[in-house]
Amino acid sequence: MRDIYIVKRILEDKRLSDRAFCIWAALQPFSHNKMDLLFSIDYIGYLLYGKMPSRKESMKVQDGFDELVSSGFIKINQKIGKNEFLCDVTGLYFERGSEYFVVITSDELNTIMNLDTKTDKFQLFRYFVSLVGCFNHSSKLEEEYKGKVCGIALDNVNSLINKRTAIRYNELLEQNHIIYVFRFEDILLSKTFDNEITRIPNAYSRYKDKDICIKFAIHYQNNYGWNNLKERKTSDIANANKSRGLAQKYTALCRGKAYDLKTIKEIYEWAINWNKKQKALYDEEISKGNTPELLEKDLSIFDEYIKNKEEVA
Repeated sequence: MRDIYIVKRILEDKRLSDRAFCIWAALQPFSHNKMDLLFSIDYIGYLLYGKMPSRKESMKVQDGFDELVSSGFIKINQKIGKNEFLCDVTGLYFERGSEYFVVITSDELNTIMNLDTKTDKFQLFRYFVSLVGCFNHSSKLEEEYKGKVCGIALDNVNSLINKRTAIRYNELLEQNHIIYVFRFEDILLSKTFDNEITRIPNAYSRYKDKDICIKFAIHYQNNYGWNNLKERKTSDIANANKSRGLAQKYTALCRGKAYDLKTIKEIYEWAINWNKKQKALYDEEISKGNTPELLEKDLSIFDEYIKNKEEVA
């Protein structure tokens, strides 16, 4: 299995056909060789399919190879026999770090080119590479997700492939366990336009990273999905209202109002938590060199109602 480094400008080059693109990918691992290399159409077909190509497949390989030659990516320095050539393939080389590139493997190329489908496998492979090229490498992303997953709208994967075709390609790649797609059921509220609602774009990964994709997607949905935010906001409002009510009851208790034991327990727990939060804020200010006042609720008020405060703890 060889790693194949595909430059993004090649991936998105409208002038390059899908057949030429796939031949470019098959030969790229050889591009660092500065000496002429001997290639045959059958051998290039073997690199593409992982087996000796059929006559029909060889014709497609020949088309892609001829295009790369006419485009100047490959130079034929000597023709040996009918289908053998001494070639300079350094035109496929690029210096890593100088351009954005996508890494896929020769096994992935061979797997896609051997799928039992009437779909154009040359374009299917190009779509797959485009999708992998969208995997998120952001430094802000947790390490376990980096370069393995992405959440993206199909319109943004590759401008050469329309959305309807991309949906069909996703289904085919999923069925053959090449990619995994997590389809969100939640929505997003736009941060730019008031009340604009959009669906959360699907999350993608290689099939072998399925569990990582699911974990990533659930984390994203829980933090940004509207339904979860709505539930959280509703819960926050309910907790705030309850806290406000208990604060009022504490004040009333201090003024002599009587409550049942259950209510007093709730007020007592609220006062304990309130003091803990104030102590944490106090300690933080002290660590900064400030001299704050420690605010505390008087808990002795509960002695008047409960002989042993452990009863309400």
